[in-house]
Amino acid sequence: MRKPLILLFLTALLWTACSTSSSLERKGRYDESISKSVKALKKNASKQKEILVIEKAYTEAMERDSLRILFLKKEGRPDSWEQIFSLYSDMKNRQNKVRPLPLLRITDKNFKTLRVVNFHLRSYDEEIIQSKQKAADYYYAHALNLMERGGRQNGRDAYEELSRVKAFYSDYKDIDTQLNKAEAMGISYVLLRVKNNTHTVIPQDLEDDLLKIAPGGMNERWIRYYSKEAQGVNYDFIVLINLRQIDVSPESVREHKMSESREVQDGWQYVKDARGNVMKDSLGNDIKVPKTKVINCDVIETVQNKTARVGGTLDFINAANNALLRSFPLAADSKFENNALVPFGNIDALSPETRKRLGGQPLPFPNDLDMIHQACSHLKDLSKSIVVQNDNILN
Repeated sequence: MRKPLILLFLTALLWTACSTSSSLERKGRYDESISKSVKALKKNASKQKEILVIEKAYTEAMERDSLRILFLKKEGRPDSWEQIFSLYSDMKNRQNKVRPLPLLRITDKNFKTLRVVNFHLRSYDEEIIQSKQKAADYYYAHALNLMERGGRQNGRDAYEELSRVKAFYSDYKDIDTQLNKAEAMGISYVLLRVKNNTHTVIPQDLEDDLLKIAPGGMNERWIRYYSKEAQGVNYDFIVLINLRQIDVSPESVREHKMSESREVQDGWQYVKDARGNVMKDSLGNDIKVPKTKVINCDVIETVQNKTARVGGTLDFINAANNALLRSFPLAADSKFENNALVPFGNIDALSPETRKRLGGQPLPFPNDLDMIHQACSHLKDLSKSIVVQNDNILN
């Protein structure tokens, strides 16, 4: 997937690089067109084509933004001041692009000056300051109004609007105090709990470990997770790990014995005739043949098994009325498996396949609590995944 994306990015980059100032102007991408023309005219201020393009792109861009500002002011919506501020800022930046250029002359084919390009430079500072102030005033007042209405979502919306104010003026009125209030209003406070509905007593450290299911540590942007009740905190939700099953199987040991044999060479023996004399070959040498014997090997295979299962549900609960919002099944296992193949006899009698499997020794079984710990670790990971995928319930 990465190669096609990289190729697409490079193609787009190449396409942009190959776009001329003229084609950009025709597409209405005035500021990109102006930037290209400025770069070309800094190298050669007599390029007639670039002079005509930059004059047209600049004029059209300034007219477009001026008309938009005029409309927004006539419309009179207080939430438009940020857009007005942005448009004035664009106009100022556009002026700053062309300001360093030398005097641009439009000439005829004999290089006679027909006219001089006039960018009509002026200061937009007063308009920028005024619209910036009005935008900040609007967002601040609107944020306070949202907080007066109450509710988590209003708190979050207020926080975003106050953040805009902070971006305009870092020391605006009591901005930091109001940001803290809005943030506190917008946060969901979630208490993580474990309820043991099994007949097995679990240690406190195991319960504490199970509560480490909050994504990203203990804090998210608009969610705060608590593994223990904190004084003065009114919780909005409870995420409950409701344990209903803790089972540990008996220790299982199965032994299986198998035997293999093979005929192997065991020296030589002479061939004798019916009289008991050693037979000779055509060259007069004694005739001998390989002597064989059968070798044997027993293999004891020991298979050890033990499993533990921890199960229950992960419940999302409304703390205000104790209503169950969603419940997800939970189940996690831990397994101990060990195979040992021990030979007794001559291992040369074993097949290559059997010899590859040789090795290992019977091991001590893990105790029940260690098995439960391991299963709970898997259960914790599963619970964390569910919380991440369903954190919209907690918003």
